[in-house]
Amino acid sequence: MPELNIPRGYEDGEALLEADLDNIKTAVTTLNNTTKYDGDNIQTDAISAAKIINGTVTADILGAGSVTTNKVNDLAITTAKILDGEIETRIIADSAITTAKILNSNVTTAKFDTTARLSSSKLAARVVLTGSNASPTTDSTGSGEVTIVTATAVADMRRCLIMLQPYDSTAAYVEALKDYGTIGTVDADIRFKINGVTQATRTMSISNSDVYRHYYRLPISAFSTMMTSSSPSAISIGDTITATLSLQLAGTATGSATVTACKLYVIEL
Repeated sequence: MPELNIPRGYEDGEALLEADLDNIKTAVTTLNNTTKYDGDNIQTDAISAAKIINGTVTADILGAGSVTTNKVNDLAITTAKILDGEIETRIIADSAITTAKILNSNVTTAKFDTTARLSSSKLAARVVLTGSNASPTTDSTGSGEVTIVTATAVADMRRCLIMLQPYDSTAAYVEALKDYGTIGTVDADIRFKINGVTQATRTMSISNSDVYRHYYRLPISAFSTMMTSSSPSAISIGDTITATLSLQLAGTATGSATVTACKLYVIEL
């Protein structure tokens, strides 16, 4: 720690000479202008915020790296202490902003510049496959399957929703019909297949055992399935995704199953 040392060149009771006064002046001048004070000359906690004039501690006065995280009290840096535009990307260390450092509801729409909000180029693209059939599909023989609609995968899809939807604004449905005068069960099976292999079946059944005519209808949107796979994928590029209709008859029942004009959607989730 720099000290002020003034040599005493006179005895008690003697008059001070010019040289003695010069010693005092030289010692004070040397300490202030040459040796100078350092941190050890300042008592702990002696410099408080009240003793620092606003604006006196500027970036030029602070050495690079002198203000570290452990020197900043929690909650000490508030919005009012940060000038607009002061925090730039180059000032933020990589990975410095984590989820734990962002309070709930702090990231609002108003904090995104209208020219810098998330655009489609910043979002991972999701694959959506479609297949269309503008005509109704009917099976009345009960001897096999009838293809309703087909789509071909253009990319690998690990987790996806496969569903039937109306072809246009016209209401779409799946219908099962049991003819008058027959007894037994009529089932309308919608089967979702990948490369000809059944992955899921959705069935609408008429099981009345009387001889009356019956028909049931369900919205086509009720027929869907979920495909999930961790590795390599539920659907791979080039796979054929097909929805088929199959009429199942039991007893002496006859009838038909119909799917109206529809679209097949395969949506990556």
